[in-house]
Amino acid sequence: MAYFKKVADKKNLSNRFIWLGGCDFLKLHKGNTLKFSDIDPELFDGFKAFLETIKSKKSNKVQLSKNSIKIYYDKFRSALKQAYKDSYLSENIADKINAVKQAETQRNYITLTELTALVKTNCKSPEVKVQALFSALTGLRRSDI
Repeated sequence: MAYFKKVADKKNLSNRFIWLGGCDFLKLHKGNTLKFSDIDPELFDGFKAFLETIKSKKSNKVQLSKNSIKIYYDKFRSALKQAYKDSYLSENIADKINAVKQAETQRNYITLTELTALVKTNCKSPEVKVQALFSALTGLRRSDI
């Protein structure tokens, strides 16, 4: 667990939160005492099954989406690949484990009419309005802006 957090802490800001989220879910699943010697295919299967049943951090009423499960599972696999490279593991077990498949997503786009209405709408915070317009024009998420 300490190694996973150490790897997460080396990531850039927005990516670090995703890594730390994966670390938090693994900790919820296995506790804080998970060791390299505990790593086996059953751990991967159990972690995947755990992610499929756990509620989202944003709402305790909503299950994690298929793509969120994939992201957290992939971060765990990536941490173990790095552990192998750093000689903490004698074999690269992550390569033997199948990845979670990504779900199809539908993207909704703002229309020019909606964007024009947004430009004309008053907002209490000019910064939020600028961020929303910049997001609409570039496709960047607010968190990335």
